[in-house]
Amino acid sequence: MNKAIDIDKLRAVVLYVISKYPAREVDFHLLFKIMYFADMEHLAVYGRSVIIEDYSAITYGPVPSYFFDVLKKMRNHSFEAEVEPFIKALKVKNEIIIALQAPDMEELSNSDIDCLDFAIEKLRTTNFDERTELSHGLAYIIAWNKTKNNSYPISKYDMAREGGASEELIEEMKEIDILCSKLA
Repeated sequence: MNKAIDIDKLRAVVLYVISKYPAREVDFHLLFKIMYFADMEHLAVYGRSVIIEDYSAITYGPVPSYFFDVLKKMRNHSFEAEVEPFIKALKVKNEIIIALQAPDMEELSNSDIDCLDFAIEKLRTTNFDERTELSHGLAYIIAWNKTKNNSYPISKYDMAREGGASEELIEEMKEIDILCSKLA
């Protein structure tokens, strides 16, 4: 991964999503799809994601690459440096993520919350198969077809396009990315 993840915001997003479920726990698949659809919506409307995270196309749909790795390490009790910011906030048991604290709402903008709520509501009554099917849209298919049966990054421009972004907004996103890479 070539960009810095805002760990505090990522943790707030995850804890916010989990806080919306009565048991204060969700499975990997549901969380990943909520994050994906929230980011897709935010990209389509505002030209930026809720969290700066790369999504990979794997068999059962998009996963946030960095955070998926963190959760696998937590599940396997492999406490490397990237796991440390999540140890007091989350517990991982098999494929279930349990919140150990409330989200830091200062980390989330109103638009972040709106898009997270949109995705939560979109997926609230879906099962695993329905979520998988919903997440296998245009952006996923384009990435998956590049290297079938292997993780491949999903383009944020394709996510924005699938979410309904105008071509003008996508061009603005590309220009901002070019400018940022020149300033880096």
